[in-house]
Amino acid sequence: MATLTGNQELTSSEKLTGANGWYWLTTVFAGVVLLAIGWPVYAAGYGVWVIIAMLVALGQAAAPVLAVRFPTAAIVLSAVSSVGGILATAATTGLVWPWAVTAILSLAFTHAVIGLRQSWQHLVILWAVSTAIGASALVLPHAGGLPGALANVITTASIAAGVGGVAVLGRLWLTGLNDLAAERRLGAEEAAKRSELEDRNRIAQELHDVVAHSMSVISVQATTARYRLPDLDDRSLEEFDSIAGSARQALSEMRGLLTILRGGRDADIAPQPTVEDIPGLVAATRGTGAEVALDFGLAEAAVAPTTGLTAFRVVQEGLSNALRHAPGAPVRVQVGPGPGHSAGSPSGSAHGPGRSPGQGGLVVSVVNGALPETAPGPAAGGPGSATGGNSDWSGPVADGRPEGAASTARLGHLGAGLGLKGMRERVEGLGGTLAVGPTPEGGFAATAVLPLA
Repeated sequence: MATLTGNQELTSSEKLTGANGWYWLTTVFAGVVLLAIGWPVYAAGYGVWVIIAMLVALGQAAAPVLAVRFPTAAIVLSAVSSVGGILATAATTGLVWPWAVTAILSLAFTHAVIGLRQSWQHLVILWAVSTAIGASALVLPHAGGLPGALANVITTASIAAGVGGVAVLGRLWLTGLNDLAAERRLGAEEAAKRSELEDRNRIAQELHDVVAHSMSVISVQATTARYRLPDLDDRSLEEFDSIAGSARQALSEMRGLLTILRGGRDADIAPQPTVEDIPGLVAATRGTGAEVALDFGLAEAAVAPTTGLTAFRVVQEGLSNALRHAPGAPVRVQVGPGPGHSAGSPSGSAHGPGRSPGQGGLVVSVVNGALPETAPGPAAGGPGSATGGNSDWSGPVADGRPEGAASTARLGHLGAGLGLKGMRERVEGLGGTLAVGPTPEGGFAATAVLPLA
């Protein structure tokens, strides 16, 4: 149970649920019981006029309810109703006075609520005021005599002090339990984060040991090929230089990913690709012998950095998969503001929620044509590609290992480990949409619509 001051605001849900709800339900129920008992006790037992009896009982019943949130008002109401009850019953003989039984119950319950919910200053003020009222009543003429009245005042003050003290101790105990639970929760969260970080570091180390060595060997072998193989012609030397450059780039990107995986703060220091890097990406792909056409019509200033990075990754993954699944087929890359870029959209593609491709924003499209030996048809783009999944989509693949398959090995880093699922998560994470699937011409298309800002 949380300890609240009288000035803290409670929402409607807080009033009806949890500890606050129990406070309200308990005090309201007790108030109804006090009213139901106190009214007839004052009216019938003490002979108080019915209206006065109802007002006194109502004040004593409402005091503990107000104490949940308004301690000052509860103290004032308790004092007023107590004075009214004492004055109204002063002429009665044979019954307890100055505090009636219902008044003692109301006073004790109000002390309990304030002790649990409010500051100790409010509790001390309530006890001092009620004790002063009881002591002041001793100077009033009373038919029952002074000894009985004095015993009543002492008993009432003792009950109120005892209940208030127990309430304060209970509040301290509950606060200690809450603090202990919070510390345990924080400790569990820290342990979980530490375990997650250890797992990520272990995975990063394994990836580094497995992949970095192989990529370094590829880079060294490609770089030193001109010295180890003196009979290479110029075209072969260019090919080896390109392979070495691709290996170094892949190794650099992998190290950046490992930094992110380890949770390092320097993960975002390396410059990230933007839409302006897409022409260079296409040029590198053309260097493998692939036929790639580029329609690029967008200024960098019009695109947010995150959108530009996502657009680059979409083109990167699209080119990688086109080379992997449709080697030798022509590829067309379109980057520009929509609408007006709906050409090449996949037939029967699945659109994400929101808008469909071609509706405003930045449109990024990668479309590969059909292989010469592949007959046009809807099935050429690969089964089930538009539905998403964990693996890359399947484009038309010829039997055996075509000559263009070497391009896949050289540009294998272009995929950046995204796949269809990763690409879709990137796009939809920005509020965009992604549609993938076969084209009527027998090729395959991936079209993403991204917000410009």
